[in-house]
Amino acid sequence: MHTWHGFVVTPGAMVASSLDYSFYNNKFKIGAWGGSSFNGEYIELSYFLTYNTGKSFKASLISHNNYSGWENPNIFSWNKYNSPNFLDIVVETSISEKFPLDMYFSTILFGQGGDFQTTPNGEVTNSYSNYLELRYPVVINDRLKITLFAGGAFSFFTEKTFYTRHDNLVNIGLKLQKNISILKYYRIIKAKAFWNPESKRAALEVNIALL
Repeated sequence: MHTWHGFVVTPGAMVASSLDYSFYNNKFKIGAWGGSSFNGEYIELSYFLTYNTGKSFKASLISHNNYSGWENPNIFSWNKYNSPNFLDIVVETSISEKFPLDMYFSTILFGQGGDFQTTPNGEVTNSYSNYLELRYPVVINDRLKITLFAGGAFSFFTEKTFYTRHDNLVNIGLKLQKNISILKYYRIIKAKAFWNPESKRAALEVNIALL
């Protein structure tokens, strides 16, 4: 299963991998992230550019390219009506080590997904939908980390957003990250349970890092 911002992107088993390159004293990173479901119904190849200060601040440009169900996708197009791609900007920061509240904020800049609202007379207004998530760790040690989170969607320009019919919470839950030893090799298991008040749905996602 793959989930994102309160969405279940694909409900079945899937595999994902990434390839990236760091430069300029590791402050910048450019790369690609790809995912595919075992049944072939979901396929995605996304690109990213990240700037990391190393002091609890990171900014990213991410092109999300989900080609699931597209017979002839244009991988170089971000047309809002007929492209599988959209671009957003993401900012992540932490308040302090003493109060480790993390903030994740993203804004969709342009692309596919219906991130616009159409009036009865046919006028189209881009939503530039925002997603804000707050994360707070309640357990942290060498082997286990448990984090509570809550995320909501809103727009300054339209009532409708990419995620909701109107401003609303879309992602409430907890994450668990545990280090385990398998045949003398350490692996990371991540689990996330979330509830979406907008869609009235919930899901449990489990990830295992193989490499």
